[in-house]
Amino acid sequence: MRFYLSSFNVGNKAKELVRLMSNNKKIEHIPNACDYTTVDINRRSEVNKSDMTELSSLGLDVELLDLKDYFGKNDGPGNRLNEFGGNFIGGGNTYILKQAMKLIF
Repeated sequence: MRFYLSSFNVGNKAKELVRLMSNNKKIEHIPNACDYTTVDINRRSEVNKSDMTELSSLGLDVELLDLKDYFGKNDGPGNRLNEFGGNFIGGGNTYILKQAMKLIF
């Protein structure tokens, strides 16, 4: 497993992210580390769109995976996660992300 860490958006070495990926250029954008009680839905949508556009401009096939879509359901994303060569998790709170992951698995 390889990690590309950036503290702001996709970062200033985004081409390194592409290099780290396998031949599978499909990447999931998981925004849930930014979910918190005072989240501005419009701003969140704009940030998601911006990040996904930047990832697409690198030649990656980007799909959004909002973990909230699986809350309270018996079927989590399961094998869907295995279809991707990577996952992009934008900045935010790792404890919030951990809780979201816990709610779907």
